[in-house]
Amino acid sequence: MPLILKESISSELRYHADRYDYFRSVARPGARPETSVSTWLQSAGLPALASVAETTSIGRRELKEMAENPDCPDRDALWAILGWGKMRRDHARTLARNEDKWLAVGNRLRSGDLSRSEGYALCHAVMNSITRPGIGPAYFTKLIFFAEPKHDGYIMDQ
Repeated sequence: MPLILKESISSELRYHADRYDYFRSVARPGARPETSVSTWLQSAGLPALASVAETTSIGRRELKEMAENPDCPDRDALWAILGWGKMRRDHARTLARNEDKWLAVGNRLRSGDLSRSEGYALCHAVMNSITRPGIGPAYFTKLIFFAEPKHDGYIMDQ
């Protein structure tokens, strides 16, 4: 079925206007409203966070604010980013076994002294130092984008 753009629709409506209008009224770009980060962590069997990551839903704006906030623990920033990205829970449990290494990565990224490519190289080096890292390039890019203060990275997704 071809995609029909609203601008190209003639007098005959070919989409469900009520559904479109409802979606536009509740949509919050970048947010994952169906699962809070704390619910996601709990479902993965991981300890709760200490700060603002306990809110109902976290979007891009909140993740950037968390990463920029010096009072936000590195652990909260790391897991909020991974939870927002909907990391598979089994991968999260695997990553948690080496959480200290990823917290160090998050701390370096949040310091702002790495370029995007240096941040990626750091993530790649840590991943290669762990037998089962639980994280790969798609999540490196999420960490780099949100944790790095310039937020000038790119998010790689499927």
